[in-house]
Amino acid sequence: MKDNKIIIMLQGGIGNQLFCYAHYKYLKLIGIDVLLDKSAYLKRKRAVAHDTFKLDCFNTDTDCYADDALLKKIGFANDWHYSVPLNEIIKKLYVPKNTIFFVKRVIRKLLELCRINQKIDRHIYEESIHGKFFFDNLKNINKSYYVVTVFASYKHIGIIRESLLRDFALKIPLDPYVEQILYDIKSCNSVALHIRRGDAIGHPLLNPCGIHYYKSAVRILLKKYSYIQFFLFSNDLNYAKEEFSFIEHKVIVDTSYCEKYSSCFDLLLMSNAKHNIVAKSTFSFWGAWLNENKNKTVICPSEFMGNCVTANDIYPPEWIRVNLN
Repeated sequence: MKDNKIIIMLQGGIGNQLFCYAHYKYLKLIGIDVLLDKSAYLKRKRAVAHDTFKLDCFNTDTDCYADDALLKKIGFANDWHYSVPLNEIIKKLYVPKNTIFFVKRVIRKLLELCRINQKIDRHIYEESIHGKFFFDNLKNINKSYYVVTVFASYKHIGIIRESLLRDFALKIPLDPYVEQILYDIKSCNSVALHIRRGDAIGHPLLNPCGIHYYKSAVRILLKKYSYIQFFLFSNDLNYAKEEFSFIEHKVIVDTSYCEKYSSCFDLLLMSNAKHNIVAKSTFSFWGAWLNENKNKTVICPSEFMGNCVTANDIYPPEWIRVNLN
């Protein structure tokens, strides 16, 4: 791949960003000339906390980003992604909620095809969220590629685990509340239980795990350990308070007062628990994967994103699968 580059587009929330960065590190390890493109975050006019750039909160490489000059030079300007506010288009089209995910993909493809200044050597890959096709054809790549995928898979990052543990160490200061919760989590047989709601509700592929899943997961851990203290994390704290009364020993962690760093604090706390119950979420994945307890028990859903990303694509084989129904 001499003189060829791979540019990975950063996208989504903190979990997706960590997956993109992790695979950037893996590609570097195997000798690929690779950089990350964060321009979609810098030029976005509006953003919600979930989708803001977060990699600068960690000890990640500072020289891993493609600058504007390089992107323009090799024809990988991703302005098609952020120049048109897709959510505004969706609203005007009155698209049914359960089809929004697919309609957005169609619109993005049309925008890509309609680019007047698209160069012949410019390739965009956006077919699977776990990047399997990309890696299957990596040996055959003989041009520069702009890659639009999250790489949501554990399969290539195990060999760089120690490096990622260092890079994903939080460098922002902790406030007293987070320090106290961290102390409490480390001081007992703790379980970080993550509940994803919010943006996942109504999503055709990421519809949240139901109460049946969590009750089954809790029962497994209670049979395995004599005493457990559960720490609940969620982007819907009212739901957590109302629906998880069946857990006797629990703490509902609320870092929402610090919107800018809330997800970073939650990730740190989740990764320091003794065990994890994960939701259908890349953020949730990292909370468990970064857990350094060698004797941890991790419980995960038996499915993730349908056929797009299966549980076996994203979750390590040693994690215990639990049916959603």
